[in-house]
Amino acid sequence: MSTPSTLIRWPVGIGAAALGLALLAPTGPAAADDDDGPNDDGLVGVTDVVVKLKPAQTIREINARYGTRVIDKVTPVRTYLLDPPATSTPEQLVEAMANDAELQLEWIEPNFADGQPEGNPTYKWDHGQPTVVGNDPAVWRSQRALTTVRAAEAHGVSRGEGTIVAVIDTGFRLSHPGLSNRFTSNGYDLVDDDADPSETLNGVDDDKDGRTDEGRGHGTHVAGIVAVAAPGAKIMPLRVLDDEGLGYAWTTAEAIRWASERDADVINLSLGTAADSELLEDAVEDAEEDGAVVVASAGNDSRSQKQWPAADDDVVAVASVTPTDARSPFSNVGPWVDVAAPGQRIVSTFPRGVYARWDGTSMAAPFVAAQAALLRAQRPAADPEYLVARIKQTAVPVGPGLGAGRIDLAASLLGR
Repeated sequence: MSTPSTLIRWPVGIGAAALGLALLAPTGPAAADDDDGPNDDGLVGVTDVVVKLKPAQTIREINARYGTRVIDKVTPVRTYLLDPPATSTPEQLVEAMANDAELQLEWIEPNFADGQPEGNPTYKWDHGQPTVVGNDPAVWRSQRALTTVRAAEAHGVSRGEGTIVAVIDTGFRLSHPGLSNRFTSNGYDLVDDDADPSETLNGVDDDKDGRTDEGRGHGTHVAGIVAVAAPGAKIMPLRVLDDEGLGYAWTTAEAIRWASERDADVINLSLGTAADSELLEDAVEDAEEDGAVVVASAGNDSRSQKQWPAADDDVVAVASVTPTDARSPFSNVGPWVDVAAPGQRIVSTFPRGVYARWDGTSMAAPFVAAQAALLRAQRPAADPEYLVARIKQTAVPVGPGLGAGRIDLAASLLGR
């Protein structure tokens, strides 16, 4: 329980999303019978706490009172990442501080975990992993999904020139031939805190799920979908997930702020968490106010339970449909979903200069991010609300729980 003045955030419930571990994870298909997994509450592996202070409260007082230590901070918004004392777990510290009537807090929450839905420790499935299809880019550029969303017709009107799409994900194969000259020079690795967002693999099963480096290629694959659907847009590569496809809300929020402060027009988040995080909500709201369209995958749990940040009001939540516009069997659905896009048998760039086919809402989201870039290039002065409205208004109705329907790139640009 919390005091009336303090908002305390706990996981929204067990089994929210394939990405919703204590870490952020990418969104790919999960086995339908793996309901209510024990680790998808956003708390697995959590060691830190995040707090936002009211103006009257100082962090020095909190550290003195609770023995906490500041790990990182966002000074302008008075938000801090804290290391709890050895005598307290993150959950215990959150509860104690939230119920401390002498503290002046806006909110407090664990540093929730998130990740890619296509390969996480809670869910295991055979069809959730990519299949290499060779090194011929023609398979990538002529795939059925592009025909479905009428990309060629849209590119006659806009190719996304002059726009920047931030892809917040695992690392990237920056030298892939299909992505040549597509990346901006201001990408960043927020996992290792350096200016090289390249993919880093360690060959170790860090999350003890029986698989090694299952996050491999996810960011490169997502970036390739943006690249082929918006061929004139630049891609800002931001690494927030490790080689297992896992990360934390703080790092993801940092990446969202990094992107919006460097003029990203669109931010793609093919990842998520089962926990409703105030930290992510604040970052998304600020990005939207800065003019960015924020897009996120809906998750791959075959359920209607919300996943964040997709379920946030300021985010375009994207579900997945099959090549025939039916709901993908793995895709999350519900009234919180905004639109759908192709998410099965999607061919895109993959490490070592090849192309691979992958399924998941992680693959659907970048089609919508690319669409937003095409629209922004066509109407540079348009605000995010207008661009999102165009995406929804011109979608093709495809069934319940899939929002306004499956996106149509050409219709959003041409009005038909």
